[in-house]
Amino acid sequence: MRKPICNTIFEYSTIFSFLYMKKHFTLYNLYDILHFRMKRNFSLLLILLLVLSSALAEQLTISCLIDADAPQKSFFSWMSNGKTTKDFFDATSGASKKHSLKEFNNVIKKNGRNCFPKSVQNLLLFAVSSPEYLTEDALSFSKTEKTITIQFIHRGNAYKIVTEPDGSIDFTSGCFVHKNIAKNTGGVFTIDENFLKESASEEKKADPHDFSSVDWEKLSFTPDKPEASSEQGFKGKLRATVSQNALKINGTLIKSDNEKNKESVPETGLFGAIKEKIKGLRKKTAEEKTPSKTEVVKEEPATEEEAEEEDESAESGGQPEETTDSGTKDKENDNEESDDDSTAISPGKIDDMLRKLDSIK
Repeated sequence: MRKPICNTIFEYSTIFSFLYMKKHFTLYNLYDILHFRMKRNFSLLLILLLVLSSALAEQLTISCLIDADAPQKSFFSWMSNGKTTKDFFDATSGASKKHSLKEFNNVIKKNGRNCFPKSVQNLLLFAVSSPEYLTEDALSFSKTEKTITIQFIHRGNAYKIVTEPDGSIDFTSGCFVHKNIAKNTGGVFTIDENFLKESASEEKKADPHDFSSVDWEKLSFTPDKPEASSEQGFKGKLRATVSQNALKINGTLIKSDNEKNKESVPETGLFGAIKEKIKGLRKKTAEEKTPSKTEVVKEEPATEEEAEEEDESAESGGQPEETTDSGTKDKENDNEESDDDSTAISPGKIDDMLRKLDSIK
Protein backbone atom coordinates (compact mmCIF):
# COMPACT_ATOMS: atom_id res chain seq x y z
CA MET A 1 0.00 0.00 0.00
CA ARG A 2 1.39 3.35 -0.96
CA LYS A 3 2.00 6.02 1.72
CA PRO A 4 -0.09 9.18 1.64
CA ILE A 5 1.57 12.11 -0.02
CA CYS A 6 1.46 14.14 3.19
CA ASN A 7 3.46 11.51 5.09
CA THR A 8 6.10 11.50 2.40
CA ILE A 9 6.38 15.30 2.47
CA PHE A 10 6.63 15.27 6.28
CA GLU A 11 9.34 12.65 6.27
CA TYR A 12 11.42 14.49 3.68
CA SER A 13 10.95 17.85 5.41
CA THR A 14 12.06 16.34 8.71
CA ILE A 15 15.17 14.87 7.13
CA PHE A 16 16.09 18.12 5.37
CA SER A 17 15.47 20.14 8.54
CA PHE A 18 17.71 17.83 10.53
CA LEU A 19 20.46 18.00 7.95
CA TYR A 20 20.24 21.77 7.80
CA MET A 21 20.34 22.08 11.57
CA LYS A 22 23.24 19.67 11.76
CA LYS A 23 25.12 21.59 9.07
CA HIS A 24 24.35 24.92 10.73
CA PHE A 25 25.35 23.58 14.11
CA THR A 26 28.61 22.16 12.77
CA LEU A 27 29.61 25.33 10.94
CA TYR A 28 28.73 27.51 13.90
CA ASN A 29 30.79 25.44 16.31
CA LEU A 30 33.68 25.31 13.87
CA TYR A 31 33.68 29.09 13.62
CA ASP A 32 33.37 29.41 17.39
CA ILE A 33 36.27 27.04 18.01
CA LEU A 34 38.54 28.72 15.48
CA HIS A 35 37.64 32.18 16.74
CA PHE A 36 38.26 31.20 20.36
CA ARG A 37 41.54 29.48 19.70
CA MET A 38 42.85 32.21 17.42
CA LYS A 39 41.97 34.84 19.99
CA ARG A 40 43.55 32.83 22.76
CA ASN A 41 46.73 31.86 20.94
CA PHE A 42 47.24 34.99 18.83
CA SER A 43 50.30 36.04 20.79
CA LEU A 44 51.79 32.57 20.58
CA LEU A 45 51.20 32.38 16.83
CA LEU A 46 52.77 35.80 16.37
CA ILE A 47 55.85 34.75 18.33
CA LEU A 48 56.17 31.55 16.31
CA LEU A 49 55.94 33.50 13.06
CA LEU A 50 58.61 35.93 14.23
CA VAL A 51 60.90 33.09 15.29
CA LEU A 52 60.37 31.34 11.95
CA SER A 53 61.09 34.48 9.95
CA SER A 54 64.15 35.16 12.08
CA ALA A 55 65.44 31.64 11.48
CA LEU A 56 64.99 32.05 7.74
CA ALA A 57 66.74 35.42 7.81
CA GLU A 58 69.78 33.85 9.50
CA GLN A 59 70.43 31.51 6.56
CA LEU A 60 72.49 32.23 3.46
CA THR A 61 72.13 29.77 0.56
CA ILE A 62 74.66 29.98 -2.27
CA SER A 63 74.70 28.35 -5.69
CA CYS A 64 77.47 29.26 -8.13
CA LEU A 65 78.70 27.95 -11.49
CA ILE A 66 81.96 29.02 -13.13
CA ASP A 67 82.20 27.46 -16.59
CA ALA A 68 85.46 28.21 -18.37
CA ASP A 69 84.38 26.51 -21.61
CA ALA A 70 80.91 28.11 -21.76
CA PRO A 71 81.08 31.40 -19.79
CA GLN A 72 77.51 32.28 -20.84
CA LYS A 73 76.31 29.48 -18.54
CA SER A 74 78.06 30.89 -15.48
CA PHE A 75 75.83 32.34 -12.77
CA PHE A 76 75.81 33.33 -9.12
CA SER A 77 72.64 32.72 -7.10
CA TRP A 78 72.13 33.42 -3.42
CA MET A 79 69.19 33.59 -1.03
CA SER A 80 68.94 35.60 2.18
CA ASN A 81 65.99 37.00 4.16
CA GLY A 82 63.66 34.89 2.02
CA LYS A 83 64.79 36.68 -1.14
CA THR A 84 66.53 34.83 -3.98
CA THR A 85 68.85 36.67 -6.38
CA LYS A 86 70.30 35.05 -9.49
CA ASP A 87 72.90 37.11 -11.31
CA PHE A 88 75.22 36.61 -14.28
CA PHE A 89 77.63 38.54 -16.49
CA ASP A 90 76.13 41.05 -18.93
CA ALA A 91 78.36 41.52 -21.97
CA THR A 92 76.55 44.72 -22.94
CA SER A 93 77.28 46.58 -19.73
CA GLY A 94 80.49 44.69 -18.94
CA ALA A 95 79.27 44.03 -15.39
CA SER A 96 76.82 41.82 -13.55
CA LYS A 97 73.29 41.96 -14.93
CA LYS A 98 71.50 42.81 -11.69
CA HIS A 99 74.37 44.59 -9.92
CA SER A 100 73.74 42.43 -6.86
CA LEU A 101 77.32 42.27 -5.59
CA LYS A 102 76.94 45.30 -3.33
CA GLU A 103 73.91 43.78 -1.67
CA PHE A 104 75.69 40.44 -1.27
CA ASN A 105 78.71 42.12 0.30
CA ASN A 106 76.39 43.76 2.83
CA VAL A 107 75.03 40.33 3.76
CA ILE A 108 78.47 38.82 4.42
CA LYS A 109 79.76 41.84 6.31
CA LYS A 110 79.04 43.12 9.79
CA ASN A 111 79.84 46.73 10.61
CA GLY A 112 82.00 46.89 7.49
CA ARG A 113 84.06 43.86 8.53
CA ASN A 114 84.23 40.79 6.33
CA CYS A 115 82.78 37.54 7.70
CA PHE A 116 83.90 35.58 4.60
CA PRO A 117 87.47 34.63 3.72
CA LYS A 118 88.63 36.91 0.94
CA SER A 119 89.53 33.88 -1.15
CA VAL A 120 85.94 32.58 -1.16
CA GLN A 121 84.42 36.03 -1.66
CA ASN A 122 86.63 36.78 -4.68
CA LEU A 123 86.13 33.30 -6.13
CA LEU A 124 82.36 33.76 -6.29
CA LEU A 125 82.79 36.98 -8.25
CA PHE A 126 84.25 35.12 -11.23
CA ALA A 127 80.72 33.87 -12.05
CA VAL A 128 79.49 37.41 -12.76
CA SER A 129 82.70 38.89 -14.19
CA SER A 130 84.01 39.09 -17.73
CA PRO A 131 85.41 35.74 -18.93
CA GLU A 132 88.76 37.40 -19.61
CA TYR A 133 89.34 37.67 -15.85
CA LEU A 134 89.53 33.88 -15.62
CA THR A 135 92.70 34.08 -17.71
CA GLU A 136 94.08 37.34 -16.34
CA ASP A 137 93.74 36.14 -12.72
CA ALA A 138 95.12 32.69 -13.65
CA LEU A 139 92.11 30.85 -12.21
CA SER A 140 92.64 27.10 -12.10
CA PHE A 141 90.95 24.19 -10.33
CA SER A 142 92.17 20.64 -10.21
CA LYS A 143 90.68 17.51 -8.73
CA THR A 144 92.40 14.54 -7.12
CA GLU A 145 91.03 11.51 -5.33
CA LYS A 146 91.04 13.36 -2.01
CA THR A 147 90.77 17.10 -2.63
CA ILE A 148 89.91 19.89 -5.02
CA THR A 149 92.48 22.69 -5.25
CA ILE A 150 91.41 26.13 -6.48
CA GLN A 151 94.04 28.78 -7.22
CA PHE A 152 93.93 32.32 -8.57
CA ILE A 153 95.59 35.72 -8.18
CA HIS A 154 93.49 38.81 -7.62
CA ARG A 155 94.87 42.33 -7.34
CA GLY A 156 98.37 41.15 -6.46
CA ASN A 157 97.31 38.58 -3.85
CA ALA A 158 97.57 34.83 -4.47
CA TYR A 159 94.70 32.73 -3.11
CA LYS A 160 94.41 28.98 -2.67
CA ILE A 161 91.43 26.94 -1.51
CA VAL A 162 91.83 23.25 -0.65
CA THR A 163 88.65 21.27 -0.02
CA GLU A 164 88.06 18.32 2.26
CA PRO A 165 87.66 14.83 0.74
CA ASP A 166 83.91 15.37 0.29
CA GLY A 167 84.47 18.69 -1.48
CA SER A 168 83.56 20.88 1.50
CA ILE A 169 85.25 24.25 1.92
CA ASP A 170 86.18 24.92 5.53
CA PHE A 171 86.42 28.66 6.17
CA THR A 172 88.77 28.14 9.11
CA SER A 173 91.26 25.63 7.69
CA GLY A 174 90.85 25.35 3.92
CA CYS A 175 91.57 28.89 2.70
CA PHE A 176 95.03 30.42 2.22
CA VAL A 177 96.61 33.62 0.94
CA HIS A 178 100.02 35.03 0.03
CA LYS A 179 99.64 38.80 -0.03
CA ASN A 180 101.44 41.29 -2.24
CA ILE A 181 103.23 39.01 -4.68
CA ALA A 182 102.82 41.79 -7.24
CA LYS A 183 103.21 45.56 -6.98
CA ASN A 184 100.42 47.80 -8.21
CA THR A 185 101.62 50.80 -10.22
CA GLY A 186 98.79 52.78 -11.73
CA GLY A 187 96.61 49.70 -12.10
CA VAL A 188 99.41 47.62 -13.64
CA PHE A 189 100.62 44.74 -11.49
CA THR A 190 104.25 43.67 -11.66
CA ILE A 191 105.11 40.31 -10.13
CA ASP A 192 108.04 40.14 -7.74
CA GLU A 193 110.88 38.41 -9.56
CA ASN A 194 111.33 36.06 -6.60
CA PHE A 195 107.98 34.46 -7.45
CA LEU A 196 108.43 34.08 -11.21
CA LYS A 197 108.96 30.77 -12.93
CA GLU A 198 112.49 29.87 -13.89
CA SER A 199 113.19 30.68 -17.54
CA ALA A 200 115.19 28.38 -19.82
CA SER A 201 116.72 31.35 -21.64
CA GLU A 202 116.54 35.11 -21.85
CA GLU A 203 114.26 34.84 -24.86
CA LYS A 204 111.72 32.78 -22.92
CA LYS A 205 111.91 34.83 -19.77
CA ALA A 206 108.72 34.86 -17.72
CA ASP A 207 106.50 37.91 -18.17
CA PRO A 208 106.29 39.80 -14.84
CA HIS A 209 102.89 41.22 -15.88
CA ASP A 210 101.31 37.83 -16.56
CA PHE A 211 99.94 36.06 -13.48
CA SER A 212 100.35 32.70 -15.23
CA SER A 213 104.12 33.27 -14.86
CA VAL A 214 103.92 32.81 -11.08
CA ASP A 215 105.64 29.76 -9.63
CA TRP A 216 103.19 28.59 -6.97
CA GLU A 217 105.82 26.40 -5.35
CA LYS A 218 107.72 29.53 -4.31
CA LEU A 219 104.79 31.04 -2.43
CA SER A 220 104.39 30.84 1.33
CA PHE A 221 100.72 30.76 2.26
CA THR A 222 99.08 31.83 5.50
CA PRO A 223 95.52 31.06 6.62
CA ASP A 224 92.90 33.28 4.99
CA LYS A 225 90.26 33.53 7.70
CA PRO A 226 87.41 36.00 8.21
CA GLU A 227 88.46 39.12 10.08
CA ALA A 228 89.26 38.20 13.67
CA SER A 229 87.41 41.27 14.96
CA SER A 230 84.22 40.43 13.10
CA GLU A 231 81.24 40.23 15.47
CA GLN A 232 79.36 37.74 13.41
CA GLY A 233 80.40 34.71 11.41
CA PHE A 234 78.89 31.84 9.45
CA LYS A 235 78.52 28.22 10.46
CA GLY A 236 78.38 25.49 7.85
CA LYS A 237 80.39 24.73 4.73
CA LEU A 238 80.14 25.27 1.01
CA ARG A 239 80.71 22.27 -1.23
CA ALA A 240 82.72 22.40 -4.46
CA THR A 241 82.46 19.99 -7.39
CA VAL A 242 84.43 19.91 -10.64
CA SER A 243 83.00 18.63 -13.92
CA GLN A 244 85.30 18.87 -16.92
CA ASN A 245 86.24 22.57 -17.01
CA ALA A 246 83.41 23.84 -14.79
CA LEU A 247 83.41 24.56 -11.07
CA LYS A 248 80.21 24.41 -9.00
CA ILE A 249 79.84 25.72 -5.46
CA ASN A 250 76.71 25.09 -3.39
CA GLY A 251 75.74 25.17 0.24
CA THR A 252 73.76 26.78 3.03
CA LEU A 253 75.43 28.80 5.77
CA ILE A 254 73.91 29.95 9.05
CA LYS A 255 74.81 33.22 10.71
CA SER A 256 76.01 32.85 14.25
CA ASP A 257 77.46 35.20 16.84
CA ASN A 258 81.16 34.85 17.44
CA GLU A 259 81.07 34.54 21.23
CA LYS A 260 84.80 35.11 21.66
CA ASN A 261 84.74 38.40 19.78
CA LYS A 262 81.32 39.31 21.12
CA GLU A 263 82.66 39.31 24.69
CA SER A 264 85.44 41.71 23.74
CA VAL A 265 82.99 44.25 22.28
CA PRO A 266 81.25 46.28 25.03
CA GLU A 267 77.51 46.77 24.75
CA THR A 268 76.34 50.24 23.85
CA GLY A 269 73.17 52.17 24.50
CA LEU A 270 71.03 52.44 27.63
CA PHE A 271 70.83 48.72 28.32
CA GLY A 272 74.57 48.34 27.89
CA ALA A 273 75.27 51.13 30.37
CA ILE A 274 72.83 49.66 32.92
CA LYS A 275 74.27 46.16 32.57
CA GLU A 276 77.82 47.41 32.98
CA LYS A 277 76.74 49.34 36.08
CA ILE A 278 75.13 46.24 37.58
CA LYS A 279 78.20 44.11 36.77
CA GLY A 280 80.35 46.65 38.59
CA LEU A 281 77.98 46.48 41.56
CA ARG A 282 78.20 42.68 41.59
CA LYS A 283 81.99 42.83 41.61
CA LYS A 284 81.96 45.37 44.40
CA THR A 285 79.56 43.24 46.47
CA ALA A 286 81.77 40.17 46.01
CA GLU A 287 84.83 42.12 47.14
CA GLU A 288 83.03 43.43 50.25
CA LYS A 289 82.04 39.89 51.24
CA THR A 290 85.63 38.65 50.97
CA PRO A 291 86.96 38.24 54.54
CA SER A 292 90.01 40.29 55.39
CA LYS A 293 93.07 38.81 57.06
CA THR A 294 93.40 41.67 59.56
CA GLU A 295 90.87 43.95 61.10
CA VAL A 296 93.09 47.00 61.02
CA VAL A 297 94.83 48.18 57.87
CA LYS A 298 97.53 50.80 58.05
CA GLU A 299 97.27 53.78 55.76
CA GLU A 300 99.44 53.20 52.71
CA PRO A 301 99.80 54.79 49.29
CA ALA A 302 97.59 53.39 46.55
CA THR A 303 98.99 50.13 45.16
CA GLU A 304 98.91 48.94 41.55
CA GLU A 305 96.05 46.54 42.34
CA GLU A 306 93.95 49.37 43.72
CA ALA A 307 94.68 51.47 40.65
CA GLU A 308 93.60 48.57 38.41
CA GLU A 309 90.36 48.19 40.39
CA GLU A 310 89.65 51.89 39.92
CA ASP A 311 90.27 51.58 36.17
CA GLU A 312 87.94 48.59 35.93
CA SER A 313 85.29 50.46 37.89
CA ALA A 314 85.59 53.43 35.55
CA GLU A 315 85.37 51.20 32.46
CA SER A 316 82.24 49.51 33.79
CA GLY A 317 80.44 52.81 34.13
CA GLY A 318 81.13 53.40 37.85
CA GLN A 319 83.18 56.08 39.52
CA PRO A 320 86.40 55.35 41.47
CA GLU A 321 85.78 55.22 45.20
CA GLU A 322 87.11 58.08 47.26
CA THR A 323 89.63 57.19 49.95
CA THR A 324 88.82 58.07 53.56
CA ASP A 325 91.11 59.82 56.00
CA SER A 326 90.93 56.94 58.43
CA GLY A 327 92.92 53.81 57.59
CA THR A 328 90.75 51.57 59.77
CA LYS A 329 87.67 49.75 58.45
CA ASP A 330 84.18 50.84 59.50
CA LYS A 331 83.82 48.19 62.20
CA GLU A 332 84.08 50.73 65.00
CA ASN A 333 80.64 52.15 64.31
CA ASP A 334 77.97 49.48 64.81
CA ASN A 335 75.19 51.70 63.54
CA GLU A 336 76.99 52.39 60.24
CA GLU A 337 77.72 48.69 59.84
CA SER A 338 74.07 47.77 60.27
CA ASP A 339 73.04 50.42 57.78
CA ASP A 340 75.46 49.03 55.18
CA ASP A 341 74.15 45.47 55.68
CA SER A 342 70.55 46.58 55.28
CA THR A 343 71.25 48.11 51.90
CA ALA A 344 73.52 45.33 50.56
CA ILE A 345 72.41 43.50 47.43
CA SER A 346 73.09 39.79 47.11
CA PRO A 347 74.83 38.43 43.99
CA GLY A 348 71.72 36.35 43.26
CA LYS A 349 69.54 39.45 43.00
CA ILE A 350 72.11 41.08 40.73
CA ASP A 351 72.05 38.05 38.41
CA ASP A 352 68.25 38.24 38.33
CA MET A 353 68.44 41.89 37.33
CA LEU A 354 70.81 41.04 34.48
CA ARG A 355 68.53 38.26 33.23
CA LYS A 356 65.53 40.59 33.29
CA LEU A 357 67.44 43.19 31.29
CA ASP A 358 68.33 40.55 28.69
CA SER A 359 64.69 39.45 28.43
CA ILE A 360 63.46 43.04 28.02
CA LYS A 361 66.09 43.78 25.42
